[in-house]
Amino acid sequence: MNKSNKKNITQFAEFMHDIYEKHSKKEGWKTQKKTRVPFVKLPKENKAVMIKVAETIINAFGGCTACYGKGFGTQTAYAHYKADFIGDKSWYEKYPTISFCKCERGKELMRLWHENEKIIIEKYEKKIKNTFDSLMSIC
Repeated sequence: MNKSNKKNITQFAEFMHDIYEKHSKKEGWKTQKKTRVPFVKLPKENKAVMIKVAETIINAFGGCTACYGKGFGTQTAYAHYKADFIGDKSWYEKYPTISFCKCERGKELMRLWHENEKIIIEKYEKKIKNTFDSLMSIC
C-alpha cells in the first residue's frame, strides 16, 4: 500500500470514528470512555481496528478513494451559439466527456477505450478507401 493510499485510509478511519461517536451520543448510546477521544488519542488496538474497517470498505469499492472502483468520470458541457446575422438561429450543443482515473482500473479502461477507437478508425478508413477505389474504377 502506498503512502497516499495509507493516508486516505487513515483519514477515512478517523472520519468514521468521529461520525460513530457523534451519532452514538445523539442516540443516547454510551461508547467506552477510552474511545470517547479524538482519533489520534484512541488506544492503539481501537485505532488499528478502525483502520482495518476503513481499508475493507475502500477495497470493497475497488481500492481507489478517487473513483471507488468505477475507473472513470463523465461530464457534459453545453455550448450556446447565438444568432449572428438576420435569419440565423441560435442553437445548443452538448459535449459529453469522459476522464479516466489514475488507478489500475482507470488505466485498463483507458487502454480498452483507445484500442476500440483504433478499431473504429481502421474500419472507417477501410470504408473510405473502398469507396474511393470504386469511384476511381468508374472514371
